[in-house]
Amino acid sequence: MSFKRHNKIILASLLLVLFISSVYAPLDVLNTRGINDENYQDVEEEFPWKDPDVSAQYSNIITDNGDEINMELGMVYDSNTVTSLNNTIGENNKSINVMAPMDSNFNSSYYNITVGNIRANNYTDTIQDGTFDGFEPLSTNIDRVTSFVAPSSCHLDNFSVYLQGTGSTIYAYLYNATYNNTEGRIEPDSLSELGSFSLSTNWIDVDVAEDLDSDNTYANTWFIGLFTSSGGNWLFDRDGVGNNDTESYKYNTGGYWEYIEDSGSTVDLFLKVGFAASNTSTILPSDVGLQINGTDVNDYAQGDLTGKWESNDEIAGIGGKLNVSFSCGYPNTQWDVYNVTVNYTKSDLEATSTFNVETNKIVNWEINKSINLFNSSFQNYTIKYSVPDEWTVGSAYNWTDEYTPVVNDTTGTYKDAWIYDAGNSSTHDWSLQCTSANFAKNISIFENGGSQNSTSANYSDTLDFLAGFDDPISGDVNISVYSPSGYLNYSTVNSSLTDEYEVWFPIYDISGNLSEYGEFSVQYKWNNATYVAFWEQNFTISAETNLTLISADNPIYTSEDIFNITVYYNDTGLDSAITGGSISYSINTGTPSSDNVEDLDDGNYNITIYGWDVGAFGSITVDINASKSFYDLNTTQFSFTLFNKTEQNLPDGSSYDVVRGDNVTIVAEYLYNDSVSGIEDATLNWDSNNAAFENSWTDGGAGTYNLELDSTNVEGSATPYNIDFNITSGNNETQEYTVSVTVLNNTQVEIVSLSQPNYGHTDSGAPYEVYYGKDTIVTVRLIDLDNGNAIVTGGQANLTYSGSTDYNTTDDSGEFQFTLDTDTSAVAGSPYTITDISINATGFETTSLSSTNFDIINCPTRVEVDSIDVGVTPLTYYPSNNTYQGEEYGSDITISVSLYNDLS
Repeated sequence: MSFKRHNKIILASLLLVLFISSVYAPLDVLNTRGINDENYQDVEEEFPWKDPDVSAQYSNIITDNGDEINMELGMVYDSNTVTSLNNTIGENNKSINVMAPMDSNFNSSYYNITVGNIRANNYTDTIQDGTFDGFEPLSTNIDRVTSFVAPSSCHLDNFSVYLQGTGSTIYAYLYNATYNNTEGRIEPDSLSELGSFSLSTNWIDVDVAEDLDSDNTYANTWFIGLFTSSGGNWLFDRDGVGNNDTESYKYNTGGYWEYIEDSGSTVDLFLKVGFAASNTSTILPSDVGLQINGTDVNDYAQGDLTGKWESNDEIAGIGGKLNVSFSCGYPNTQWDVYNVTVNYTKSDLEATSTFNVETNKIVNWEINKSINLFNSSFQNYTIKYSVPDEWTVGSAYNWTDEYTPVVNDTTGTYKDAWIYDAGNSSTHDWSLQCTSANFAKNISIFENGGSQNSTSANYSDTLDFLAGFDDPISGDVNISVYSPSGYLNYSTVNSSLTDEYEVWFPIYDISGNLSEYGEFSVQYKWNNATYVAFWEQNFTISAETNLTLISADNPIYTSEDIFNITVYYNDTGLDSAITGGSISYSINTGTPSSDNVEDLDDGNYNITIYGWDVGAFGSITVDINASKSFYDLNTTQFSFTLFNKTEQNLPDGSSYDVVRGDNVTIVAEYLYNDSVSGIEDATLNWDSNNAAFENSWTDGGAGTYNLELDSTNVEGSATPYNIDFNITSGNNETQEYTVSVTVLNNTQVEIVSLSQPNYGHTDSGAPYEVYYGKDTIVTVRLIDLDNGNAIVTGGQANLTYSGSTDYNTTDDSGEFQFTLDTDTSAVAGSPYTITDISINATGFETTSLSSTNFDIINCPTRVEVDSIDVGVTPLTYYPSNNTYQGEEYGSDITISVSLYNDLS
């Protein structure tokens, strides 16, 4: 070899390198490791985030132990076995399992599936039936409607409604649906007439023939509407009973639809609907909404075939079988699968590339891989190698069998070498041989002026590069750093070298030259007329990060709660949010998960936690990891307290009345969230500030707890006392209870006076005596037994005369009066009993005289002579003794007298 000739070529190459270098962005070069400043050509400037030079693309040839070379295996499954499938009512999804390689890293890459012989049968959907809760009266001019959902575009064949009544004509209508954005619900829109029928009390079946085109309604929803000629009822269940598959409305005269309600609950009117397919001859996939893996099967009429489905979707992690899922929008449909063809590829293989480098020699590359993944149940085996574009592809060998690869030299830094009709490895590995030339030895990377070789760095670091050669070189050496996108990020030239085995390059300041994060490549190049030195080393530049917990720490939740944990993941070097990160979390150091994580696209990430999935109660910790390719992993922790969800019930209500001095028992139920099962062995805690109540509690068993209150020391009042207490149990949610207790003062009713001046009774406890035939005014009052005073707060006296007649009167003075009418309500000489005299005063006990007796006695009487008749003989009247004297003896005398009550 003549180095004189080589030196001439070196000079030309130097000029070329200098020209190329001049297009690179200038770099502030630091003089390190004793390198002479004048030996550098400065080609870098510092920018906060540098734009790469897209005109200079990456070219990758790796020497020594080279990069792992990507490989891809392919094989095909093809089956013509006819498989019959159907979706019975209530089962919309059906699937078939297609044979797949056992290696879960084989991906499906292409599908071709054909179907035919589609049969769609009529079916009836029961929207709401069962034991009814009530009925909705039908109107003569305003519709009552209830909804149903059609499976797809089809025909409404019939419907059935459960009505009550006779003798009326019922008119039926079909409404399509629209969405009411204001109310946030689906409502009837326009209508068409379905016909009429006679009313009877039963399920009434109505045959119709209406086209249900899903394009003419909202969300495949329709409504059946009825109104009547004169009467009738439509039976219903309240919501919460049965299927709840329907929305029932009535039209308000104000011009809007409103829910039909009963006892505060919306209702479901009883309805059944019968459907028929739109097309009953040759049924195409589009007629019944047939889909495979969630996408439509195309109509494809060719012989027995009516549908064809093709897809290039990749499905990873198959592992022995590939599940192909069929769904059909129309229930009760059958179809046949005629052919299934699936291409499988395994693209996660890498093969080690090795080479033998000798000075002035060609680099011989050998790529070896043991392959035992081809299965005899499949066909068309292929192997694809992706090799650097600068290599020359030679032959491939399976032990001694030689193959000639087909090279697909596409645009880019790699080319594909395909081996067709391949197979598993025999005695030795598969081997692909290539050639290239190289004269280099190695390159070392030193971080922040250190002495240890490194292949990773961060945004704030600086790097030194050291290129090594097998033999001394002279001339200029160019070093370049390429971004993960394959564009030039940094370049400089060390020139005028003489017989050097190692070449240092100036400091690479990452923060001033970075165009992106990721896997970078540093290459150095030297060449003369015959030799080329080309070495590449990959290294990673990662972002320095921080993970901040945004959500407030240590909240309290229950097992029924759904809540978010928000974290902020940011790049501290660029002071910017990191989007597209991977967030994983583990609850109480459990298995990490990335489920229910939402990237909010601003560096914030929401982790949605479902309380019922946590699996534990009490103090819970969530360890959160944030990562992204080429961004530092960071962690934080979130803590919260979780209680089991509970419910409460006060079976006796929340309001109590008690007479001062008596006890009242408040019964409280502490329940699991099924509102049925009681929580036992809990603790009742007194929260109320009403210390005057003496309180105690007992465990009634089965989740029932009795709070006993003694009102002896509590002041009576018309205003209720609020009593607060709670019941708690371990990790179960504490329930807070509030009841009101009205404490009534003790009272007594007494008779104050009677209006007859001469009433009375002979001894204590004897009945009151009143004159028959004379109205008697009875005055009563209510006495506060706590102080003996009459109550003047106003009230009402309720009197019952022998249980038949009520008299009511009120008086703010505290005294109340009523009248005894002995002419009509009593019998002279007989006792008369008032069975109840009660007075109700706000804030006081309602008390009564349960039985008050009166003796009805005759009034004093007097006799008066009205006339004396002695015929014609005159009489002499003697007033002194009230006598008359006649003049004839023996004559008849007639005397008329009257008896009077003397009530004066």
